[in-house]
Amino acid sequence: MPDVSLTSKAKNCIRKFSKVQYEKTKWLAACSGFNKFYCWPCLLFNNERGTWNSYGFSDLNNLHKAIKRHELSSSHLTSVINLTRFGKTRTDFLLNSQHRKNIETHNEKVKKNREILRRLIDVVCFLSEQQLAFRDHEESADPDNEGNYVEILHLCKKYDPILSNLQEAGIFSDTSNRFQNDLINSVAEVLLEKIKSEINDSTFVAIILDEASEIRTGAQLSFVVRYVLSDGNIAERFLGFLNVGSDRTASGLSKIVFDKIEELKIGHKFVAQTYDGASVMSSELNGLQKKVKEKYPNAFFVHCMAHRLNLVLSQAAANIQECDKFFSQIKSFSLFFCKLTKRVHQFDTEIKRHFPKVAPTDWNLNHSLVETVREYHEKLADLFLNIIDNSSKWDTESYTYAQALYSNLQNCEFNFLLNVFGDIFICTNTAFDILQTKPFDVSYCVHTINEIVKVLKEKKHDFPKFWANVDGIYPQIKKRKTAFETEEERYRQLFYKIIDLICEQIEIRFQNLNELHFLALLDPMRQSNNVQETSLTSLKHSYEDYFDSQKLRSELTALYKDAELKGKSVQDLLCILHNSGLDEALPQLTKLCELILTLPTSATLERSLSYLSRIHNYTRNSQGQEKSSSLALIGIEKAVLKSIKNDSFYNDVINNFNKKQRRIELIFK
Repeated sequence: MPDVSLTSKAKNCIRKFSKVQYEKTKWLAACSGFNKFYCWPCLLFNNERGTWNSYGFSDLNNLHKAIKRHELSSSHLTSVINLTRFGKTRTDFLLNSQHRKNIETHNEKVKKNREILRRLIDVVCFLSEQQLAFRDHEESADPDNEGNYVEILHLCKKYDPILSNLQEAGIFSDTSNRFQNDLINSVAEVLLEKIKSEINDSTFVAIILDEASEIRTGAQLSFVVRYVLSDGNIAERFLGFLNVGSDRTASGLSKIVFDKIEELKIGHKFVAQTYDGASVMSSELNGLQKKVKEKYPNAFFVHCMAHRLNLVLSQAAANIQECDKFFSQIKSFSLFFCKLTKRVHQFDTEIKRHFPKVAPTDWNLNHSLVETVREYHEKLADLFLNIIDNSSKWDTESYTYAQALYSNLQNCEFNFLLNVFGDIFICTNTAFDILQTKPFDVSYCVHTINEIVKVLKEKKHDFPKFWANVDGIYPQIKKRKTAFETEEERYRQLFYKIIDLICEQIEIRFQNLNELHFLALLDPMRQSNNVQETSLTSLKHSYEDYFDSQKLRSELTALYKDAELKGKSVQDLLCILHNSGLDEALPQLTKLCELILTLPTSATLERSLSYLSRIHNYTRNSQGQEKSSSLALIGIEKAVLKSIKNDSFYNDVINNFNKKQRRIELIFK
């Protein structure tokens, strides 16, 4: 644009023109020859002679007012519209009859393709929800078996006229893994967006990392988030499997956690972390939780009540080689009795009870198995001997299995550990029951934890008792060559190692329990007319950034005096606040309810087993299948998927699929 050399005298200065004005007023033009300003649209399209299209404007002192006045004129607006349209061919001129016909044909094809794809999406959802394989490993050997995905479509074609023309539509001809995977991923992406929107709307979030494979491999962890929904209900959502096989150090594991937190953008409301079900992390647990808390100061490491304490401790003990072998042997007893009805009947008949069942990928019943084998040790030995002595009546597998299990029951190390863990589990099970029944009485829980650690440490003095049990029955063990002076010393060191490890794990997992005294503020059994200052101070110390202490004190006082609200469980209280509209009148109290419910330490066993059972059922049922994160997400969170299945869901999935697969016409013109 030309640099006009215009100046105007003001009262106290000389005003000069700046080219910045061109950026502020897009239509402004100028002539350096005449040193005047013009309106470019009006120069081109306004036939009526005026200042801005014929004579020019040069008064710098009033330029701003003149520009504003001109922009309001109808002639200027008309000129701007004409300039905008200039050079563009009219749409109605292009849309001749043939073009319109082409668009109609295209849109009709798109409509048909989208209808077909809706049905393919339903097949994908069905197979994923039911955890059925899309393609069998053996299907290539059987020309009559094209896999569940294709076979279901063949079946639907017989009854659905839309699917009957799949070949003609050009959408069924591609049944490759890539096509199926793109469709699976598209469904999973929409489902994940729904979960992320819930997380985004929540006030607080906790993360739970749990085992996702057998203890021996331990290469995957499941990543679960816990938060409160807008209606006051608790949500525990599975977001995928994390591969931790390459680096299980505290640094490596913390990086994985950090990446997920940043991906979900929840750092500002990340209030708790728990890894109770992750045995592969036991040795790095303390370092991991400290690294996470350094970066996210409000993310306290807490014990999740969804996990039985005995399970957690047995997983930790499995890091000791002898204990790992022992728990593997213990699980084999259950596997023996779950495979054949004849074996089950034999056990039920002779022992008059059912043997605890555990699936090949299930590790959550170690404590029950220990109790059962210990209690019925002699009867089990007689049962296996009976099978061995009557081998002609049993199949080869049962006979071989019975020999191995009988050998375990006669093994010194196995029986030593059976008695050790049997005693330990009795103590820790009592502690777990107390933690379950009084999760809000933090002082009592802390006292219980301290007592159980004290009792376990004192058990070191009981080693002679355990040794006497095996020494008298299995004297041959003294002949074994070891690095220790005596076999007794080897067992003593193993015993001490187990006790020390379990005590250490308990102390690590409950080290932050003292920080949770604020739970008593909403303990329905301990509410009085006065706010407990120690509990309020605890909340201020742990989660000060989230609360206004003075307002919360007032709202708690109102709660304690209200007959309809006082004495309610936290879950019931929050639902009442939401349903009655009191959440707006009592925002601090509502937020406190949401915080407490978000913490995994407040979860009841029955409630939180929901996510545990969903994940464990998936890993059990999908054995031998490819562990796709997308398939896992759909299979585990199928309840959420069913809740969002509407026209918008199908459209979103199809639009996502279109970004991956462009051979099929799916977008309307």
